[in-house]
Amino acid sequence: MKSNKGITLSALVITIIVTLILATTATYVGYDAIQTSAEQRFLNMLKQVNEAVNLHSQDYEDLDLTILNPEETYGNVTYQYKLETKQDYQKIGLSDIDDIIYVNFNIGQIYSKNGINGKHTLQDFGVEYYKPTKEVNSQEDNVTFDIKLEPLKYSWKYIIDNEQITCNGNLENGNLFYCKYSEDGSHNWKRVPKVENGYELETKEPGVYELKFRDDTGQESEIKQVYSYIRDGLELYYDGQYNENYYHNVQANIWQDLSGNNNSSLVDALWEDKSLNLDGVTNTLYCNSLNYEEATIEVISQKENIISKSNINKITTSTSNFDIGKYLNNNISSYYKGRIYLFRVYNRALSEDEIAINYKIDQIRFGEISKE
Repeated sequence: MKSNKGITLSALVITIIVTLILATTATYVGYDAIQTSAEQRFLNMLKQVNEAVNLHSQDYEDLDLTILNPEETYGNVTYQYKLETKQDYQKIGLSDIDDIIYVNFNIGQIYSKNGINGKHTLQDFGVEYYKPTKEVNSQEDNVTFDIKLEPLKYSWKYIIDNEQITCNGNLENGNLFYCKYSEDGSHNWKRVPKVENGYELETKEPGVYELKFRDDTGQESEIKQVYSYIRDGLELYYDGQYNENYYHNVQANIWQDLSGNNNSSLVDALWEDKSLNLDGVTNTLYCNSLNYEEATIEVISQKENIISKSNINKITTSTSNFDIGKYLNNNISSYYKGRIYLFRVYNRALSEDEIAINYKIDQIRFGEISKE
């Protein structure tokens, strides 16, 4: 019997048709995947802009944004502002946005002029948008959080565990925000990175930072400040507002050293107005020896209703343990009478610029401070 090693014309035609069908199907699948990916990126961008817009629902009039004239109306929403340039997006804390966005800050709605596949808003994707932050009207609606401090070698780390956050909505869907303090009252809010059990913010640049938590119902906590002093060389740091890590305990009998060097001190005085009130008779703070070729000591104290700051720079410290608040006057032991708010010791001489940075932070905290 003769073997047929070829293929018939009909078989070849069928093979070609099947191949074309498979190729066409693969093309459509690939195109759909690309479109889905592009839409997801676009949706993420809308969410990011909408969230930033909501954060500025109270101060948007101070941002000097472009006002639409005439206003633009799409669907049943009228938009009064436009975000277009890099500078526009930076004013609400964003970057790398390449789109023209119309905004209604009052109701928290945004509209992309460019859109994608006929979709211009979060609602077009079936996604609920962030609404402007609601005012907290009752105690049960309060959103709160507590902070723990972890001093690093050259920076500060602020830790907010999930168990330290109280909110009304879904905790996992909330966000913690931070910005550096601005004297003009403006806020350039950014998200604090999430970790497994909460949030961690590391500040390498000295200054005052502000934090707030917003839950997924739009409720926000009060703004809390953290104070990142010059870190390099800090050997001892007592802070009356935070005598137990980043918490004030009016019953504390130990003043915790926040430098991380375990120079905590026993106290025998009373805490008043988040400061230690020395009686001028026997009250002192006991400190371990701090022996350096040069050192800087910074003190914030109050005497006779005047808050003052003392800078003792480029001194040689003692090898002996010493008492803070006790001094010799004509070879007779005398005691300081007044409040101590802060006490910092550096194992080196701070520069004039560094002293000015710490002074500025203290001034933001305590208001007008006289220099001694």
